[in-house]
Amino acid sequence: MSRILAWCEWALNLLGAVLVAVVLVAVCAQVIMRYVFNDATMWSDPVASAAMAWLTFVAMAAAVRSDGNMYVRFSWNWLSDRGRRVAEAVSLVLAIVFAIALSFSAWELMEVTKSASVEGVPIDVSWATMYSIILLSGAFIVIFTLERFFNLIRGAGQ
Repeated sequence: MSRILAWCEWALNLLGAVLVAVVLVAVCAQVIMRYVFNDATMWSDPVASAAMAWLTFVAMAAAVRSDGNMYVRFSWNWLSDRGRRVAEAVSLVLAIVFAIALSFSAWELMEVTKSASVEGVPIDVSWATMYSIILLSGAFIVIFTLERFFNLIRGAGQ
């Protein structure tokens, strides 16, 4: 199972790198078209914005598995080993609750926007498709956090 989750993390990191490239290309294309050719594009702003939003959710999910999200552990020095484990377990449970709430909210948002099309992009894309990354990242956050929770219970990762 750990290999599958490691592969998922790798795929999310790869997707994140591709999304950074998409943002870079879209913004550079807009700057070149606007200031060199005096002809702004319609597609670059929505594409760059969507890629940046997707990048945020993809990176958030990948960071959960690598324990790379920002948090404060300075107070852990005041806790015993057992206290640290309890604090981490509570944090992981809260992360799971947040990710489940995020996923349900994304599902509702996708239901409401499934017939609305994104304007300004050269292909027909619904807003529900754009919001699907929220549901996907929420699911990965739940899975990765459960992995960390079970590792904590088993005593791995100490």
